[in-house]
Amino acid sequence: MKLSEIMKEKTSKSFDLTLNSGMYIQEISKEEINLCSQESIGIVKDSGEIIGEINTEQLKFIKSNYDKWNTSMILNNIEEAVIALDKTGRIFYANKMYSVILGVPRAKVLGKFIQEIEADASIINVLKTGKPLFRNNQRIKSVDKYVSVKIYPFYEEGEISGAYSIFNDITEIQNLNREVTRINNVADEYSRQNRAHQELRKLNVIGEDRHYLDLISKAMVAAPTDVSVLIRGENGVGKEIFAKLIHKNSLRKDKPLISVNCAAIPENLIESELFGYEEGAFTGASKKGKVGKFKLADGGTLFLDEIGDMPLILQSKLLRVLQEGEIEPIGGKKSIKVDVRIIAATNQPLEKMIEKRQFRQDLYYRLNAITFFVPALHDRGNDVILLANFFLNKFNEEYAKDLVLSREVYELFLDYQWPGNVRELINCLKFSVILCSRNRITMEDLPPNIRNYKQIDNPNMHGKTSSQEISEMNLKERLKQYEKQIILDTLKICDGNKQKTTERLGISKRTLYRKLEE
Repeated sequence: MKLSEIMKEKTSKSFDLTLNSGMYIQEISKEEINLCSQESIGIVKDSGEIIGEINTEQLKFIKSNYDKWNTSMILNNIEEAVIALDKTGRIFYANKMYSVILGVPRAKVLGKFIQEIEADASIINVLKTGKPLFRNNQRIKSVDKYVSVKIYPFYEEGEISGAYSIFNDITEIQNLNREVTRINNVADEYSRQNRAHQELRKLNVIGEDRHYLDLISKAMVAAPTDVSVLIRGENGVGKEIFAKLIHKNSLRKDKPLISVNCAAIPENLIESELFGYEEGAFTGASKKGKVGKFKLADGGTLFLDEIGDMPLILQSKLLRVLQEGEIEPIGGKKSIKVDVRIIAATNQPLEKMIEKRQFRQDLYYRLNAITFFVPALHDRGNDVILLANFFLNKFNEEYAKDLVLSREVYELFLDYQWPGNVRELINCLKFSVILCSRNRITMEDLPPNIRNYKQIDNPNMHGKTSSQEISEMNLKERLKQYEKQIILDTLKICDGNKQKTTERLGISKRTLYRKLEE
């Protein structure tokens, strides 16, 4: 039965009204008539759902107000932006807030295809899939804005006929979030640096160089993990200090840290040191056998210092242990499970050693999960002064003295290259404190190689040897003098930089220092 027929039965007046707002008067069946009261003229449905009955008075009210307050007027007075487009992506509606939020006049977008304006707009995907989309942080690239958006498709006769998007501007909130994130990162970095200082003090490690502290911070981040760590740097830079730092801040800190210097153990004994041996395993073996370093470190950390000096045959056995998590003592008949974290250290150029087949590539990648390069002392700026004062105070107390360093010595310490790094600085100060007979350490109290550095290092302090002097020399002396002049001239060209000098002359740093000392 048609609505008009029902209305004739119910009332003498009838209405012919179509609502474009999405609500409509639905034709009703005879069964549905019973749901209506005597005053009702129909049932209002929205998207197939019954939402109420409607009578004559209500119908008049809806019609009069719909004519007065049309959809466009309502949408133009909300705080959200609204845009609608057909199934081809062509925009047919945008409210005023669209222009306010995006800063784009509506005349520039109406009638245009969204694909031309924003090629990867999310609403295009909704048109294709028919699935609504909700995002709290969507960037509109064409205007560099961030919005919180809800996108819905709409249908006609069961097929997608278009889509509409409702969104709010959250650009300011996004920028604020970025600033909060930046401030949090700064705070986290400050916290890491502070923790690094605390850990350095606990381990009696002195340093304020930014790069050095950054290295400490990264080591502390890696510490709680179980990955292998490779520590690289020159001799004497304190690689073992880093190993202790990582272990102390790891989940294994309550378990042992066992150190092995691979360069200090004879090649024929290193296997038994690492893996142990059973009773009677070889001639001279202890009757009780021996527990290896791996077993001693079970549950904890094994620090393999000077890993680059490990024999090739043992490298393959070490690799198998790292892969299998098992060791086999010399003379043993069964494997033993071990849970050990490996920290290795070296001053060797492992990459070149791999090329020369002196170090296994697979072992290198197994150890090289995280690598830290510890800077040389001459690359740490004023840290040399902090370290000098620290060790001076230590040796003053140890040898019952009260010495200070002269200004000239401080200047030399800053200028000197410290090929032996911190270890050389310690030896220098111990030498000076023990032998100094005054209350102040001067240049005369320093070891000869360091005391003479200033003279040797500054080519301008030397006059060139005269022709008369050269003519009186034999060939060997002349060649030596010529070599000396070349080295000093090259040092001057390189502004005293030893590394650049060695590269230019094609000699090793060790050779350069020996020549300078001579």
